[in-house]
Amino acid sequence: MTIVTFPLPEGATRLRIVQTEIQREMRDYQLDHLVEAADAFAVVTSELTNAARRLMCGDNLMNSDAAICGETLHSALLGLKPLIELAGSSNENRELYHLIEARIRAYEEGPHAG
Repeated sequence: MTIVTFPLPEGATRLRIVQTEIQREMRDYQLDHLVEAADAFAVVTSELTNAARRLMCGDNLMNSDAAICGETLHSALLGLKPLIELAGSSNENRELYHLIEARIRAYEEGPHAG
């Protein structure tokens, strides 16, 4: 067997693989999960801030307020799912993940379905 090499033209630089497709896919996967979690927790922060603001203004929270009726909890659980997925499917995460999924499903199939 003979290996034939071709010299580079003078002044030409060698091409380098800067990033593999797998690295790009992993980065996109991680970014998607972080953005999904951040979006959900932004909703949680907004709902909690609004509830606190109402209380500071002398109002009472009603059963329909997000912090009371479970909407805020639902948003927090939606934010936890992608974080658990990023952390991997370890045994201790798996049970928590399934509990969160069951709670989300119960909320979405319950009276809050819409």
